[in-house]
Amino acid sequence: MNRRGAVNSREYWESRFEEDWDQKGGPGQSRFFARLTTESFPAWFWEAVRKKRLAVADWGCAEGAGTDWLASYLSVVPIVGIDFSRKAIDIAGARYPAVDFRCQDWLDDAPVGELFDVVISSNTLEHFHDPFVVLGSISRRAKKAVALLLPYREIERDEEHFYTFLPENIPVQLDNGFLLCHARVVDCLGREGSEWAGEQIALLYIDPDFFSGLDLALKDVELVQEDYRSRLVSLQHQKESLEAKVSTLTEQSTAQARDNRKLALQLKDRESEVERLEALNNEKSASVAQLQARLDALESSTIWRSTRPLRVAGTKAKSMLAGRYGVLKKLFWRLPPSVRSSLHGPRHTFVRWVRRYTGATPISNRSRGVNDLSWSEFSSTVLADRAAYRGIFVQENIIGWNVPLYQRPQQMATALGRLGYLVIYRTSDTSVDAVDGFRQVAENVWLANAREVDSLEGVVRSVYSTAFFAAPNMLDKYRRDVVVYEYIDHIDPQISGDDVNVKALLNLKEFAFSGGADLVIASAKALFEEARDAVGEHRVALVPNGVDTRHYRNQKHDNFSVPAELQEWAGRFDAVVGYFGALAPWLWYDELEKLISSNRNLGFLFIGDDYYGGAEKLPSLDNVSYIGSIDYQVLPGYARLFDVCLIPFAPGEIARTTSPLKLFEYFAMEKPVVSTSFMDECVAFPEVFHGDSAESLAEAISSARKAGADPEYRARLRRLADENDWDQRAKAFMRAVEKVRNASG
Repeated sequence: MNRRGAVNSREYWESRFEEDWDQKGGPGQSRFFARLTTESFPAWFWEAVRKKRLAVADWGCAEGAGTDWLASYLSVVPIVGIDFSRKAIDIAGARYPAVDFRCQDWLDDAPVGELFDVVISSNTLEHFHDPFVVLGSISRRAKKAVALLLPYREIERDEEHFYTFLPENIPVQLDNGFLLCHARVVDCLGREGSEWAGEQIALLYIDPDFFSGLDLALKDVELVQEDYRSRLVSLQHQKESLEAKVSTLTEQSTAQARDNRKLALQLKDRESEVERLEALNNEKSASVAQLQARLDALESSTIWRSTRPLRVAGTKAKSMLAGRYGVLKKLFWRLPPSVRSSLHGPRHTFVRWVRRYTGATPISNRSRGVNDLSWSEFSSTVLADRAAYRGIFVQENIIGWNVPLYQRPQQMATALGRLGYLVIYRTSDTSVDAVDGFRQVAENVWLANAREVDSLEGVVRSVYSTAFFAAPNMLDKYRRDVVVYEYIDHIDPQISGDDVNVKALLNLKEFAFSGGADLVIASAKALFEEARDAVGEHRVALVPNGVDTRHYRNQKHDNFSVPAELQEWAGRFDAVVGYFGALAPWLWYDELEKLISSNRNLGFLFIGDDYYGGAEKLPSLDNVSYIGSIDYQVLPGYARLFDVCLIPFAPGEIARTTSPLKLFEYFAMEKPVVSTSFMDECVAFPEVFHGDSAESLAEAISSARKAGADPEYRARLRRLADENDWDQRAKAFMRAVEKVRNASG
């Protein structure tokens, strides 16, 4: 591959980050060296950084994976990632929005700018011919300490490394007076998950005045040239591993003998059970014969013959009503949005009556819980242990918990519950949830319809930008809480509905932007930039959508059997291009028709709810299959049929400002993704193929099919899913909340 510029020049690194940094495992190396940094420096140093909340800079952060690791390790400590590559900083900012990344060249001749308490640099100085001149430049940015992690005694150097660090050339004092107070050599060869086949040395230089104030003793200081400790630990681990294997084999042998005895007893019990069941079956057969005789007598009776017309009429009436209900349902969804909105009340009354008369059972009745708690019960049990939780998060009304599409609100609530927050998910959807008070639906997550939730104080409340029923005065009454306005979609009639809804959402947005919300969380970069320009960077955070990797990687999906006719349909084609999500007005139906009709060797499978007749816009061809909405719990089982995953949004603001959940869900399944070129949040990832016409989309699908067979490409998709897991999003969300809380005092 032809690189731009000399090795290690700015042009060279811009080319590396644009072309093959990810392919060659760059993010994994950054995370490994960041973890090694946290393990190789003394505990008193990290304790001082946390306790004194020292400002930290990670110089040479590349695409930010290591800085993100350090940010998680240091938790509340402010950390900034610095790199001179604009491409690297743009990627870092998109992948880790909770971390502050800046494109700066600390080696230019400009006056020294912002100073940091601590400057950390991992595996950077070896890229320079004169590393200690470079070290002098970056140490001028540090007020208290410089922490370095470097390749040590690297005799056969990497082609990008220009210097070998040895005991003879490492100084004990820097130009700015900082003294070496800690040196530790780590042998990385044989370490679990190692990204370096040799030694690394950790060097900590500290300002003498700062060092003297730490009140340390000899036991706290380490200056060694050989990593005897790591080697001893490695040998000890090998010894323990061998002992564990011997112990395991012994236990397995004992267990096998025990299982054999148990199986013999079970076989004897089974034989007795078979005899018992045969006797029971004979008794049941006799009972069935008696009941059949009684039924024959009933059907031959006068009263049964005389009531036959009534039974026939009842059956026909139910059948006619069910048929007409289906017709009326289709007509209703073709009405203008404003007319549908005015008919919502009568519609729900009619639907409930039809279901009761025809015997149809709504979801809510099938899943109605028997363990719902009243407000007093919830207060005396769950809220009584409020101190045991990391905090309380209230998701204000947005969508029902049990709706077919499992979206951002449910995912974020579940992730926060896993992190130890008490989550109250409010609902008014009686058709799918039917909760009476409070019902636990996940770990630390409670579904609720109780008005008393309004009385809770000191909680975090989330209000979505799509909640048209959330009036500004609702936010205003939560002054003792942290109110978060989640700006997740561009407000557009295609998404938001009629003019009445659009006006309500714009009023809510204006109120939130003008101070009604303490924090604005944006789900896409374009929305973030709009909010930042309106309210200032200190009150805005970027938290894109994510993925529940546990769900999409659950092995149960590998054993899931899709309907035989769907499996047979998929087998007719060279490959299946799949999409799951809403069949909504913002899909590019015109170009989809051209794409599908000109690629008849490919099957196109669509899964999801039909919004405003989207399914009818799909071409009626034998290589198209639309199977409607599929339960989230089994959706990955169906998506296993996909060879290539599609996100075909039409050009416009919705495409530009949307962070689609399905992107990261596709990543978690390690499926190649093709999107339209207008989707900024998708094409920001070099792993995503894209096109701006039917022809270029077809080319992108062809390239994606080839990439899907590459294990290294699939591994990158897996890493991207891990980096964008909902747990990471929930942590970023709460870091932004804590930042606002700390700022408000």
